[in-house]
Order: sequence, then structure tokens, then C-alpha cells
Amino acid sequence: MPEYRFVLRPTSEEITRALDQRLVAGVLDEAGRRDSTTMLDDALKRELLSVMANDASPENSYRAFLALLADAAGTNDLHRGQTLLAWTECAGTSHDVERLVYFTALHLYRTLEYDAALGLINRHLATPDTKGRAGRDQFLMLKALCVWGGGNDGASAIEVVDAMLTEHPDSPLAPHALFLRAWVHLYCGRIGAARTGFGEVVSKYPRSEYATRAEELLAGLPAGE
Repeated sequence: MPEYRFVLRPTSEEITRALDQRLVAGVLDEAGRRDSTTMLDDALKRELLSVMANDASPENSYRAFLALLADAAGTNDLHRGQTLLAWTECAGTSHDVERLVYFTALHLYRTLEYDAALGLINRHLATPDTKGRAGRDQFLMLKALCVWGGGNDGASAIEVVDAMLTEHPDSPLAPHALFLRAWVHLYCGRIGAARTGFGEVVSKYPRSEYATRAEELLAGLPAGE
């Protein structure tokens, strides 16, 4: 069974737009002191992850978020001359912070650092001012993918998907959520549940990319199970 890694990639335009918003103020002070000229090295990356997990200072935590976002974008054009104060005083930061946190968690997922991504996602979901239903759905889907990727914990992944679909059954991410749930059933050997799940994707969202993939998988399932 191949590893489940499907879509979920920020476009280069999305990352460029985030960087162009000048919210990367004072980002790589730590890296600058180490004369880092390209991407973050592993040691510094671990330090930044530790800051996100353990540092009580929001300023330091967001420095770490932004540094990892810049690393995901593959750039060292980090507007080092700006201060974090200018960033925090920028209008509309709540949405921008959410996007930065999401891109950082997404980057960690793509680099197989599931525990670090989950820590960041859970921390964000626990904040009382999480903005927007669509944004919450994105975080929940990424959480389900991290739970699954980090140890093939099918029960927990399905629990997260079910919670998202219960809260927001008409979510734009519902096709992906249903597909992931069916995929987990298939991986765990529950052929009947997988067939039902993939069939639900095809019937409810016939024009989605997940319907096409579901049809391919349905065609390969053994008969009579």
C-alpha cells in the first residue's frame, strides 16, 4: 500500500504573497547571527521547533513560525530590517497569522515532521480566537493527515475527519475528508467500508479530483467483500 500523500501543497504564489505582505519582520535574527545564507540547517530548525513548543513569549513563537515559513518558501529575503513590532501593529494580522501558522504546519507535514506539525496545529486550534470556519477545516484536515502519517493511527484520523464533517458537512474540503476516511479503511483492510466510502465520494462529488481517484481505487478492489 503506497503512503497517503495527496495534494495539500501551497502554491508558489500563495507563499510569495505571504512573504510580500512584509510580515516577516525580524525573522531570522538567529540564523543571521549564524551567517545562514540559504535554507535553515537542521540544528537551527530544531531550535525553532523547540521555541514554538516551549517558549511562553508570543514574540519568540511567531519569530519561529515566520522563520520556518521563509524556509518553506526557499528564500532568505526576509526583510531583516523590519521589527516585530511593525508586524504586530499591521492591520489584519489575525488572518495573516493563521495563514503563516498553516503554511508552517503544512511544511512540517510535507517534510514528515508529523509530531511538530501536530503540536503547532493543536496549539492553534486551542486558541479561542481561531478565525473562520474554512480556516478551521483546513487545520482539521491537516491534523488528520498528520495523525495518519505519523503512525498510521486510523482510528484517530477518522475521529478527526468525522468531527470536521459533523461540524461542517458542506465544507469545501468534504471531498478530501471523505476520500481520506475511505483510504484509511482500505489501508486497515476494511474493504467493505472502503468501498462504501469511495462510492460516497463519487456519488456526492462526481466532478472533484477525489472522485476520479476514488473510481480508480474502486476498480481495483476485490469483489464480494
